[in-house]
Amino acid sequence: MGGATRRECPSSSQPYARYGGRIRGPEIRHIDTDRLDQFRSTGEFRDVNLMSMMEHGRVDDTKFLSLEVYSPSNLERPLFKDAVKNQFCPAKKGQSFGPSWSTHWFRVTIHQVPEEWKKLERIQLEFDLPEAMVYSEDGEPLQGLTGGSEARRVDFILTDGARSKKTVYYIEAAMNGLSGLGQGSSIQPPDQNRYFTLDSADLVAPNMTAVRLSYDFWILKDLARELPQNGFESHEALAAATKIMNTFQRGDQASLDACRKIADKVLGPQRDSAAVYKPDDSVYVTAIGNCHIDTAWLWPFAETRRKIGRSWASQIDLMERYPEHVFACSQAQQFKWMQQDYPKLANKIARKIKDGQFEPIGGSWVEMDSNLPSGESLVRQFLFGQRLYEKQCGRRCKVAWLPDSFGYSSQFPQLARLAGMDYFFTQKLSWNNINTFPNTTMNWQALDGTQILTHMTPNETYTSNADLGDVIRSQSQHKSLTEAKDSLLVFGFGDGGGGPHKDMFEKLRRCRGAANTNAPSLPKIKFNTVERFFSDLERNCNGGKDLRTWVGELYFEFHRGTYTSQALTKKNNRNAERMLHELEWFGSAAALCVKTYTYPRKAIEALWEDVLLCQFHDVLPGSCIEMVYNDVHKMHAKVLQKGVVLIDEALSALGVSNSVASDTVQTRRDVIINSLPWDRSAILEVRGQLELVHSRSSLGSLTVGDKLGDVRVEQLNDRAYMLENSDVRLHIEDGAIRVFYDVKTDRMLHGDTISKPLNQFVLFEDQPLNWQAWDVEIYHLDKEPRVLKPYASRILLKSSHRVTIEFEYKISEVSSMVNTISLDSSAVNKPKHCQVNFECKVDWHENKSFLKVEFPTNLHANEARYETQFGVNTRPTHRNTTWDAAKFEVCCHKFADLSEARYGLAILNDSKYGFATLGSNMTLSLLRAPKAPDATADMGMHQFRYAMLTHATSFEGSDVTRLAAEFNNPLRLAATDQTDLLVQQIALVPLPDARENHTDHVILDTIKLSEDNDRAIVLRIYEAIGAGGHVRISVPTQFGRVRHSCLVNLLEDECLDRGLCFPDVKIRPFEVLSIKLVLDD
Repeated sequence: MGGATRRECPSSSQPYARYGGRIRGPEIRHIDTDRLDQFRSTGEFRDVNLMSMMEHGRVDDTKFLSLEVYSPSNLERPLFKDAVKNQFCPAKKGQSFGPSWSTHWFRVTIHQVPEEWKKLERIQLEFDLPEAMVYSEDGEPLQGLTGGSEARRVDFILTDGARSKKTVYYIEAAMNGLSGLGQGSSIQPPDQNRYFTLDSADLVAPNMTAVRLSYDFWILKDLARELPQNGFESHEALAAATKIMNTFQRGDQASLDACRKIADKVLGPQRDSAAVYKPDDSVYVTAIGNCHIDTAWLWPFAETRRKIGRSWASQIDLMERYPEHVFACSQAQQFKWMQQDYPKLANKIARKIKDGQFEPIGGSWVEMDSNLPSGESLVRQFLFGQRLYEKQCGRRCKVAWLPDSFGYSSQFPQLARLAGMDYFFTQKLSWNNINTFPNTTMNWQALDGTQILTHMTPNETYTSNADLGDVIRSQSQHKSLTEAKDSLLVFGFGDGGGGPHKDMFEKLRRCRGAANTNAPSLPKIKFNTVERFFSDLERNCNGGKDLRTWVGELYFEFHRGTYTSQALTKKNNRNAERMLHELEWFGSAAALCVKTYTYPRKAIEALWEDVLLCQFHDVLPGSCIEMVYNDVHKMHAKVLQKGVVLIDEALSALGVSNSVASDTVQTRRDVIINSLPWDRSAILEVRGQLELVHSRSSLGSLTVGDKLGDVRVEQLNDRAYMLENSDVRLHIEDGAIRVFYDVKTDRMLHGDTISKPLNQFVLFEDQPLNWQAWDVEIYHLDKEPRVLKPYASRILLKSSHRVTIEFEYKISEVSSMVNTISLDSSAVNKPKHCQVNFECKVDWHENKSFLKVEFPTNLHANEARYETQFGVNTRPTHRNTTWDAAKFEVCCHKFADLSEARYGLAILNDSKYGFATLGSNMTLSLLRAPKAPDATADMGMHQFRYAMLTHATSFEGSDVTRLAAEFNNPLRLAATDQTDLLVQQIALVPLPDARENHTDHVILDTIKLSEDNDRAIVLRIYEAIGAGGHVRISVPTQFGRVRHSCLVNLLEDECLDRGLCFPDVKIRPFEVLSIKLVLDD
């Protein structure tokens, strides 16, 4: 018999157990995921979770640090050099400081740090007041602080010297929050009597291992929740996070190290340094730090100057700690303020610009509104912005940057390219509240065909927190992935400043670490400049050839009320633009003709800078607090007053007194001032009598027409009047035009006598969903408005050249209005044109109401035209689609026009921008009454003019563009002692071969002295209707012989790629040309 064989069990380092030990149940994912919130919570589990180990210690004893304070009076904001000279008094933690907008300077003395802390990695000062700046003892700005908000940044790392010796810091604290002081909501009017408690003024020794673990867990939790729930990546992240929670032991430092090792498997071992961003050709998401600081909004300009210092100082500090950090910064005005207020910090920034970490972008003076400023104002935004960048930063910008403006002009691509910028970034259209904009990356094409490479961040914000979700959305919401994978992730606290925060860099490092290690589906990110992002994008999309193209304006389907809010600011802006146009023309004429005259270049630049500043995208649109508009009204008043003085000086040099002649001074004679470069006629008061006058020069003798006036008025009853001349007959009843009969064409302008009348004032309820100053919603049109009717009327003026009727309205118990209707002699009208003028004086004290004036016509056209910068936009009059319906309120400049093939009506205005055309009804928006963020918005007196201009031609065959310019630049009288005074016009003369091309619509818009040559002028011309043209430039000999001529860009660099056959110029439809003429002495 054989014996039994003895078998040994195979050995194993971890043999599968024969008997079960601890029994594990199924994964209950939603509970495991919800549990993750507890580990970093600052709520009820704070004393037992990771938060309990975030600090080694904290002290506030005067043995270690002491506080003193100086509180300036009258809400003054002294700079460091002035503040430190004052007497400081003892202060302490727990003390309250205020009121709103006040400033308090603290002297913080660090006497010593606890001995046991000296070898710790980090010691920091924690100081918690709303906004503050830390300075060294000798006045060097070190870092900004922000308390009491999600943008919280209250920790300042002590410099090395403070560990071993007594050290003094100064802290300038502002009693206003990062987003102002709104009552209950940031966009409500500010609470002017807020006080803030100094909750923390401590020395803190953070536990840096716990701090880093906190960041690890933050991203692990996000990975578990935001990656696909059926994928291994989110399961791995959840498993790691769960294991960390199970490994953590409160009070055990070693457990923190063990937890961090667990995180290595998902986040990688390089996540604590910039080494995590190893080169990788598959990276398409570029991260860029940004601090969008509104130049004024829920705080005044003066506070913005300090927000800049606080925010930019923080970024310089972060660049030392996070070498990957690249910070893009726009708005030349803010760079100028930085140089003025913080020269030491400006020097640091200059070094970082050279190193490539601090990137000036945008190329404009401010991040301006691009709907409301004139074409020349947009030119100057770029001219002044690029010149300052070149002077102060050593470079021009190639990227136009307007992330927060309320829509973008159809001529913006042309102007940006002419200012040296090839690329454009925005994101605002992601806020559309009706239609979703279809593109992320595209070619955006202007009216003239010029295109600019445009990118809108898929993450749909310019103030990303750099969370995992932001990284994911940079790819998942990209609408142009087929054409171009590249996307820009713009991160950093914005609007009120702050910029990127250390938390953001730590999160982004871990996002990239996860993408490198365990989450290949997660988009990888890298840091780079915005300019380099766009150059890579351009290369990757075949120079833009692979991209879709968007033609025309980028209409913003939101914030449509900003075309009307803060009417006085809009009026003063228009007046300032008009004044500067006149000043530059007559100043240039005087500089060229009068050797003793010195052109006031610096003074004019200062005026332009103030006007450009007030075109910031919250200021001019009307969405700031009252404090801002108090400053703006003063600024505009100063600009207009100074401008008038400078115009008078230029006219005086040319021999003109800006006052009319009188019968008692026989040696003085009347002259006419014409600031437009073409012949004109008008009805003016000459020595107490209305006369038809003609102007055929810029300054010269007026010619009084010998044609008798033909206008008359008849009162039909106490409510009705008849006005007529040889061109038109008007029947007016209750302030509105019941009959508008065009005599020459035998045409009525509206249906019949029972249809709605023209010039009908209507009052709408105005209660938007949100954002009172910003928004007017489509549903406000659904409720019938209240029709206003006058309670009194009278014939105000009756002469052979002009008749005027006045109507008085009671809008409500608190508001009233006077409207006048004037008709001039037909001799003043251009052939086939007829104009009726209106003027309003309104005492306005309404609440959430919207005043408009309607012109229901019988014209039929599917599209209406609206003047924009250097051209016209065409928009639908129907509502076929939601894209059409969204344009229920649009922006126009000096006119809107509704035309058939042979007849049309234009509504002119001198200071309004909101308009609507629905079917045949044209509506000019006049006044709104929002109560937030400025509770006093638009309250008070308003005066404005508008006009009806009919033309018995197509729009293209009309003189609407020129007549709208004339309406905004009236002729006026002055006096001279000279017998031969004549300043001729620099003019555009249509060439014979181009007369059929409507060359009268080639407009000489601006005449200015060259930026760098007092014997050279720059002419800005544009084609206004889309027809192109061929003109000859006529330069009177009194200005000197043209020695050299060339095309220049908006920055006045000679365009070497395109010649000029002076004096003849060919211009494409809607093209803008700048022509430099150098003249002999």
